[in-house]
Amino acid sequence: MEKIRVWFYLAGRDPEWKAWIIGHGISCYTRFLAFLRGDFKAWRYYWFTHVELEFVRDKMIFSSTTRGGTNGVQLRPSEDVLKHPERWMYIEIEVPCKMYGWGIEDAEAIAGKFKYGFRDLLRFFFPFLPNAKGYICSEIVSESLHLMTVVTEDEYCSFNGIISPLRLASILSKRYGEPRKVNQ
Repeated sequence: MEKIRVWFYLAGRDPEWKAWIIGHGISCYTRFLAFLRGDFKAWRYYWFTHVELEFVRDKMIFSSTTRGGTNGVQLRPSEDVLKHPERWMYIEIEVPCKMYGWGIEDAEAIAGKFKYGFRDLLRFFFPFLPNAKGYICSEIVSESLHLMTVVTEDEYCSFNGIISPLRLASILSKRYGEPRKVNQ
């Protein structure tokens, strides 16, 4: 068995005001959707705005972001992403070695090949928009988790083909325990 960690970025922890406003807006809206779904645990406890997937053995993190001079799907060393551990919570999951291998191979194969899916962010608010060619963080992480059989297709495509970090945390916490802070 190999370990993966799904890292969730906490809303309101970003010093850059634009990111703080956008992050809070996304978090508030996806909390509203959680309330409508009846997912009161996610609605009440989770304030996540971003998600990344860590392949623990390889010390690499996979996601889609616009930070750090990049724009899109990327695979980076863990220490480059987790510079401020107080801003993150994680869920640790053990997967079979074969599934871990599929996950890291897929991440290596598509890193740098897709842009960030700004239009997909709009699909949270306007579900009639068609799927874009890029990926948002929770979308690419859920696809990788699905490849490793951690989530089902129904779970990761639960809202018009996209999923929020908050919804992903809610799904994973039911199976693998609550998100933890780094020092727990």
